Amino acid sequence: MLGGTLQPLKGWEITLQQTSRSGRTLPTLKTTTSVDGSWSFPGTSRGTFALSAGHREISGSTNASGEIEADGQVIEVPLIVNVQRPLSGRIEGVVFNPDGSVAANSAVEICHAGACGLESPPARVTTDVNGFYFLDDVPLGRFTVTAQAQVTRNVGKGFGDLAIDGDVVSVDVRLVGLTIVSGIVLNANGTPATAAVVRLDGSPATGCVGGESGVGTCVQGVRPADGTFSFVDVPAKTFTVSATDAVSGLKGAVGGILNSGEHKTVTIVLEPTGSVSGKVFTASGKAAQGIVAELILAPNAGQERRLYQETKNDGSFLFDPSPLGSFTLILQDVIGTGMAQRTGTVAGNGALGNIVLDEAPPAIASSNPAASASGVPQNQAIRLTFTEAILPGTVNASNVRLESPTGLINYALNISDGDTVATLTPLAPLADETRYVVRVN
Repeated sequence: MLGGTLQPLKGWEITLQQTSRSGRTLPTLKTTTSVDGSWSFPGTSRGTFALSAGHREISGSTNASGEIEADGQVIEVPLIVNVQRPLSGRIEGVVFNPDGSVAANSAVEICHAGACGLESPPARVTTDVNGFYFLDDVPLGRFTVTAQAQVTRNVGKGFGDLAIDGDVVSVDVRLVGLTIVSGIVLNANGTPATAAVVRLDGSPATGCVGGESGVGTCVQGVRPADGTFSFVDVPAKTFTVSATDAVSGLKGAVGGILNSGEHKTVTIVLEPTGSVSGKVFTASGKAAQGIVAELILAPNAGQERRLYQETKNDGSFLFDPSPLGSFTLILQDVIGTGMAQRTGTVAGNGALGNIVLDEAPPAIASSNPAASASGVPQNQAIRLTFTEAILPGTVNASNVRLESPTGLINYALNISDGDTVATLTPLAPLADETRYVVRVN
């Protein structure tokens, strides 16, 4: 019987070991439990016995012992098994095409954090006619859902986290649409680099044949005549294209954001480069897969450069190559509030080590004027001090509003003190006895 519920266990193997009253070891006997969990060993000899129960596909066992003292004696021995079952949950959702229609018969791969690779392939299911998929008995933790159309290279990706035993997490996935990324590789003097090899990394996928669901790295040589390249049918929202010259060893990289159906043209200039790498963890210490890593590089010819990566199952990321110079790294969790930011200079191979996501959003630590203050001058600026540095771009009229009984109050914004203070200055003096409220979303 199952421990806790006393539910009968069918198909379990029962082993009987006997020792006669004279001390002789008797042959071992085995039987299998029936539908109602019952079993028996008729004709057992007098003496001591030991019983064990087990199942080849289930982690759990139990033992019992006793003694038969007289002929014809019947002994009832209850065997209670505590099954060791890993904590798990269910993942389900719907896959949609880029136009919003359901993507029937899409191939879906579910990869649990730290448990996908050549030795432990992802779980694979297929959506039904309504685009619905599900998978039971998924271990707890973060996971990735990758969906691909079976007749095209279109791919979509979603993320989730199973937090408690028996949890059901719904992750809908939208296929992103196909794009084209093409361009030219140039030497520093502006001439085409005709011996360069180009690599494309994209999220949710690259569309390359041969990788897991097209989630591989695309590599191709440039056209020897003019140093150009082209990647077609790319199912990605963000991308990074890097090039390496086979002769000089110089490298270059560019990146950007893609929209469905777009043809993006880029120029890669070969130059001295380094790398930026690290590992991302949640606040609880678990490897954080699927974190969007955006590397903002020092401007080149007046243009800001951004490269994109996505952390792997072990939380690692690698920007290689990365142009030399100053950088800002922004890490953002797509399924939660976790984020982190690092700044530095690329001067070689730079390892940032372990980075723990800050999962507590910034809060207002104090304000001046204070809440419910009276007698405030009509042109008084409102100074908000946050518990930590904020992203200046997140303070705007949409999520930080200055309201009065007659409507919104326009203000001028200034971010200072290491991005920890936001000052809102009304653009016009407020009327006498005006009450106003600052709302921060």
